[in-house]
Amino acid sequence: MANDNRKPEPVAEQLAMPGFEPEPPAAETIKKQLPVVQFRMDLLRSPDDALAKWDNLPDTVYETWYKCLFLRLVQAVAQQTGADPAQIADKNKRTPEQQRLLLEAGAREQLARMDAFFDSAYMDAINTLKQLPTVYKDPAEIEINSEDAGTFDPESEAISVKEQAVLYFFALHDELKPEAAAELTPEQKEELQAIFTRLDAFYMERTNGGETDPDGGAILFAFIERENPTPETAESIAAKLPLVQGVRPTAHTMPNNALMNVLQQKPAINAGAFDMVVSNPKGRRREITAYTMISFDPGETSIKITDAKLTEYERQVSDAIVSLWIEAIKEKLPPVFTPDMIYRSMPGGSDKASPQQKGAITKAIEKFRRLHITVDATEEMRKRGIIPGNATYKIDNFYLSATHAEYKVKNGGQTVNAYRLDAEPIILTYCRLTSQLLTVPAKYIEIQKVKKGRASGELVTMNADRQAMTGYMLRRIAVMKHDKRNKVQTQSNVILFDTLFAETGTKTDNRKQTMNNRTFCFDVLEYWKATGFIAGYQQQTKGRTVTGIIISL
Repeated sequence: MANDNRKPEPVAEQLAMPGFEPEPPAAETIKKQLPVVQFRMDLLRSPDDALAKWDNLPDTVYETWYKCLFLRLVQAVAQQTGADPAQIADKNKRTPEQQRLLLEAGAREQLARMDAFFDSAYMDAINTLKQLPTVYKDPAEIEINSEDAGTFDPESEAISVKEQAVLYFFALHDELKPEAAAELTPEQKEELQAIFTRLDAFYMERTNGGETDPDGGAILFAFIERENPTPETAESIAAKLPLVQGVRPTAHTMPNNALMNVLQQKPAINAGAFDMVVSNPKGRRREITAYTMISFDPGETSIKITDAKLTEYERQVSDAIVSLWIEAIKEKLPPVFTPDMIYRSMPGGSDKASPQQKGAITKAIEKFRRLHITVDATEEMRKRGIIPGNATYKIDNFYLSATHAEYKVKNGGQTVNAYRLDAEPIILTYCRLTSQLLTVPAKYIEIQKVKKGRASGELVTMNADRQAMTGYMLRRIAVMKHDKRNKVQTQSNVILFDTLFAETGTKTDNRKQTMNNRTFCFDVLEYWKATGFIAGYQQQTKGRTVTGIIISL
């Protein structure tokens, strides 16, 4: 083979060659770069504070920096006055005028440093994230009022999640100097915003729905390791993590018994023991009750419960998990569900949940895992003929028995957070025994826009309020259809807006918001009418005010 006498391409030209993509920096390299970025910005803000703070620097650095600063100020005054620099540097020979000029030169330097800080790429990055909405409630940020929200507490040593995202961004891009007077490009800002959105959601996952206190920089380091695995790390993780396979229910199942209804009444949780009415008196039949106690047990975590009931949104999360469990068991799949799977199985859910939606779902699940339910349903089960007269039936368990862990997606291989259900949800077991499950085809939870009387395939925009309203109306109509099949009537075919908004906690702060909520409800009903779930509907009015919806089956 002939010798190849061609000179090798310079490294810079190699990097510019088509098809050449440099390896991304490994997690350990990025973590080592984080304090470098932080030191650069501390140095720009206040060099003397920075040098004192970073006590791992050599002892001579602090002294050398002050000497250089002092000599720089002396030279400036010497050029200004024409005096001998040595005479100005000697405090015993320095004139009062020279002393004044030295102080002014120092003030100018400090002011220039402040200007440089506010004009830096670092501050441009901070301002890029300032107005972004968050899922994780960051204790390192001030939230005095709407104007101050998202600012940083100068008295706190904690680094906010937004500032962590900025540090990570610059550590990831060593070619960008955070202290330089520059603005980020639109592409760089978009990348930074995406980093923060992922880190914000990651904090929600690692703090059990935003309730536990973060452990220093451990969460940021774990995030960096997840985002930047080395090939060896990726292989070892992939080998150890169990697989999770996507589950999509073919039917939407809604437990609908006294326990579910009581859970949405306030105060049900931590209210002590009470007799839950499971059958109202009809004719001469006496009321049937079940001894019940519902308590929230945070265990070893610092999770706090802020409302002594389940919200309608949380009930929709619960219904989605029940539907997923039924489908997984039917298909003989492991009952392992990600927030995305749960979101897809909720009324109005789409293929992928936003970080905010994942955070809300995670928070609901963490609440379920710590909600202890005790129900002595012996009398009810005997009256229904489910157990013999000498048997007892008691529920004593957490609302949801689930284990949180990381899994690997079967198709794609990426690592995701998921929950493995260790047992059938107790609400499903209870309602299955008493035949109090409402089931509708899954197509009715995917709410599409209707054009010319037909479903268009385009999904209606959703948020938490809208999902709660959709789920509430779905359950009410499912009960109506159940009553029609069984030739009974347990509730009216009229859905009142005041009741709907109150039960779902929907915001109706002003007339425009109320009108928008009503219009959304009509959009949902149009889809159900177009797909055959209902025959139609009409508005119930009182005077000129629309008070409700009359459903036709």
